[in-house]
Amino acid sequence: PQDCDMIIGATLSPDFFFPGIGTVLQHKLGMAHVPALDVRAQCSGLIYGLATADAYIRAGMAKRILLVCSEVQSPILEKNNRGRDMAVLFGDGAGALVVEAQPCSHEPPTASNGVRGVIDSIMGSDGSGAQLLFLKAPGSNVPGFMTQAAVDAGDIHPKMDGRVVFKNAVTRMVEVATAILERNGLSASQ
Repeated sequence: PQDCDMIIGATLSPDFFFPGIGTVLQHKLGMAHVPALDVRAQCSGLIYGLATADAYIRAGMAKRILLVCSEVQSPILEKNNRGRDMAVLFGDGAGALVVEAQPCSHEPPTASNGVRGVIDSIMGSDGSGAQLLFLKAPGSNVPGFMTQAAVDAGDIHPKMDGRVVFKNAVTRMVEVATAILERNGLSASQ
């Protein structure tokens, strides 16, 4: 732990509503005063966390970053007929990696020079679909933040319009994959 100079945590299911998992990990690992932040990008947490770590390193603000992505979704999944479309897709898991600055002898990593590292990334979001995949409670949008009425209504379980989410995800993934290949002078066959 003493070798890392920053922590990035990515989760949609933190142990607490606040503080985030970054500071909880910082304390558990004995990494006092090391900057720690959370990325709340849900399914894209690893991708956003890696892009964030890369940006901090390229800016010279960190040299070695611990990136931890963790989800504990089983307690909030509705395990009955009403929630079966969600419960079969989501679960618990975690992974960690260390992203480290390395001196480049010639040039930064590209798709063609064989230098290891993060070559490129494209980030994007579409907030117009927020209620197609969401967890209503707890939250400041719910009067009282967390109420018995929210529990009784099932608002504490994630909801998803799976067909629309799937169609959007597949469409966007193809668009982004095509764009990043073109931007880096590569074809899909490469």
